[in-house]
Amino acid sequence: MHRSSHLLSTALILLALGACSGADDLGSLRVSVSGLPADTLAELTVNGPDGYSERVDATVTLTDLELGTYSVEAVELTVGAELYTSTVTPSSVDVTGGALATIGVTFAADATGPRIASVTVQDTAGSSQVRQGGPSFTLEITGEELGNATIARLDDFGGTIDANNASSVIATFDLPADLPTGALDLEVVADAGTATFGSAVTITAATASGEGDDLTGLGTPDSPVRTLAKALAMAPANGDVVLLPGTYHASTGEQWPQEIEDHRVLGSGAESTIVLGSGSDIALRLSGNATVADLQITNFTTGIRILNGNAVIDGVEVFGNVADGVNQSASGTIQTVTVTSSSFHDNGVNGFEAISPPDTPVIYDLSDVTISDNGQRGLYLVQSAQVTLTNAVIEGNEFHGIELVQDSQLTGSDITVRNNDIEGIYGSGNTILDLDDIEVRGNQSYGIEFSGAALTLRNSDVLNNVDGGVRLSSDPVVDLGTAADPGNNTIGVDGAGISLGDYLRDDRTSNSTPTVQAVGVDLGANPAPTGTVTGPDGDPPFWSIDDPGNQIFFGN
Repeated sequence: MHRSSHLLSTALILLALGACSGADDLGSLRVSVSGLPADTLAELTVNGPDGYSERVDATVTLTDLELGTYSVEAVELTVGAELYTSTVTPSSVDVTGGALATIGVTFAADATGPRIASVTVQDTAGSSQVRQGGPSFTLEITGEELGNATIARLDDFGGTIDANNASSVIATFDLPADLPTGALDLEVVADAGTATFGSAVTITAATASGEGDDLTGLGTPDSPVRTLAKALAMAPANGDVVLLPGTYHASTGEQWPQEIEDHRVLGSGAESTIVLGSGSDIALRLSGNATVADLQITNFTTGIRILNGNAVIDGVEVFGNVADGVNQSASGTIQTVTVTSSSFHDNGVNGFEAISPPDTPVIYDLSDVTISDNGQRGLYLVQSAQVTLTNAVIEGNEFHGIELVQDSQLTGSDITVRNNDIEGIYGSGNTILDLDDIEVRGNQSYGIEFSGAALTLRNSDVLNNVDGGVRLSSDPVVDLGTAADPGNNTIGVDGAGISLGDYLRDDRTSNSTPTVQAVGVDLGANPAPTGTVTGPDGDPPFWSIDDPGNQIFFGN
């Protein structure tokens, strides 16, 4: 044999020995689970050296384990009426290198003590559902060794035992009206011991459905009523009302408006849960802590009117109403209005009117909303309304996309305001407008026309608006960008449209102060304006100053 061949063979042998040595440093453990009903998961913990702990729920082989002693802990399980206990064999094993160790966990139903085989709520056609805040109900409990039962309780709530023998218990329960929805476990204490039955009863919200019946329905998902009105009447104070898919209309027994006071009305999705009017009336009037979610409201005078308290609107589509999609009582004691993932479109007047009593600010938080194609304004802010608007599209409205009047304030970001028939955004009176990361595009008058108290604009585009970009009048404080905080705004056109007016027009009262700050504003001018420019002569279409004594500071 050549020396080079000998060296190669030796290297291969050493490499193989090294690989075998690495495999011997780790081991494997198979945990075998048996005895449970099909689809039932165990609750096991595998413990090992150096704090090793692994949760498993079925037969499994664990690999790449450190060498040492391993054991398995198993939790007793209740499946239906049966209690399953386990035997672990062996109690522990040593995992050695390159070998497979095995621990078996065998479950068996405990053969001692009382058993509950079935639980039935009387007069529910086999349903285990009970309406929140509903009347007392009776359970029929069957099983083994239930004789001389002294206690029957659902979670912590005791019932009255009406009849009892070794194989059955009849018990009546009267639960608190404010008990939260969800499943309750049953426990029966008899001579032979204690028997349990998991999720024996489910407490549900008052429920209506397009397939329900106001005369025979129990107000549960298994036996719903037909109307929102009936479900609201059934719901306890502060309780929820669930609307399953269907159309809720006067022809099915509804009466409008419905008063939503300290309730949550929860639909099943705006595409399938339809609150339908007849061209008149208000649909829903909200007061207290009220929520409306996941439904559509159409063909009323106004879809939602907020009277007082704290209102939440989530996942709601409000459209095709004669007046407003949403409005508020100007004299109500409204505190907050929160709107998420909703749309307000094709209403006759305003899509969403945000109003507050004079000198009593109401806090509005609107996010992920679309307000479009309404007969007048998209979003209308009145009196002392304070609105935060994020991730919104305001488009195609026949007046202003957004209008602020009186003392209202708008803080906005990630907003698109486009293709409205007058201004994109219009502010007057003593209003405050603070905008960051917005696009105002293709509106038929100015993109922004402002004569309020203060305007701040950052990181935004105001482009292709027919009458011009930004028009300032009266005497607002205007911050489009300062030397310390440049605006990074673009105002004008981008080639995709045409503006017939000035991109930035200063039409404030003569000799207005302070100077308009516009550092970091791109007007498309070549060269860009720098320093302080003074009226009345300007350089249209890029910028103009209409009245003497006014100034715009563009920086250097």
